[in-house]
Amino acid sequence: MGLFATINNILFFGMAGHIYMTNYYPMQYNAFLMEAAHFCILTYSKIQIFLDRQYRNLKKNSKFKSYTDYFEGLVAQFFNPDVGNVEIIKDSQVFAYTTDEKLKELFYPAELMDFIIYSDKQESGQVNKIVFYNKPYNFSYEKCKFKFISLTVRFSQEEQYNLKLLTDKENYFIVNNRLNKYLLCYLIRKQFGIIKDETTVCYTLEIFDQDVNNITLSEKDEIVLELEKYTVQQMYSEVDAAYTETRADAKEDTHPPPIEEYIKVGDE
Repeated sequence: MGLFATINNILFFGMAGHIYMTNYYPMQYNAFLMEAAHFCILTYSKIQIFLDRQYRNLKKNSKFKSYTDYFEGLVAQFFNPDVGNVEIIKDSQVFAYTTDEKLKELFYPAELMDFIIYSDKQESGQVNKIVFYNKPYNFSYEKCKFKFISLTVRFSQEEQYNLKLLTDKENYFIVNNRLNKYLLCYLIRKQFGIIKDETTVCYTLEIFDQDVNNITLSEKDEIVLELEKYTVQQMYSEVDAAYTETRADAKEDTHPPPIEEYIKVGDE
């Protein structure tokens, strides 16, 4: 009876407090609920990112590999997420899914994402991949009129990977796409299953371009794809520097809509 009475008292006083605040302080109460909901969602997202990093470290231990592979098989079989045409990328993997329409209304903390990828499927079956690192999100795009002959990421003399920006299935040669360490680490994980920490990664990037020029870059450089050529510029020291406008927008919106209405969280 003691436990039942305690639960009953909690429900009674909770309902009484809800009715009182709704009737006498509706604006302040609604603001509090919105702030509390946003705090809970933000905390949940940070915890999920932390646990994912610990899981990645666990996978590197050969003793646990068979267990982690089995667990991932179960997740892929029974918990496949509803995929949208926009992927939110964090730590070189898909952290959440949404759509281009919902993304226009979405408030998503910049520190919980590295970039997003908008996928536009063509009649041929090939998917054009448009990469955004900050707002505004303009989903109108042009395909580049050139492509690289080869693109090689070299971490050491023994470890190197030939990346593909254009295949029968995907095309990253889109005007204004920026090729930097965040996108490279994502592609290496996606194409080769190799996990690199984009915050500490060091590499040389060897490009054999459309004019048969051979250039060598590093993780400090960034390639900007244009219509008929490309340019090289210095990479941001931290990806957060690219989100100045996003954070400014966030400060203006003190009561953003609930994030769970717009995204589906899940693994790729």
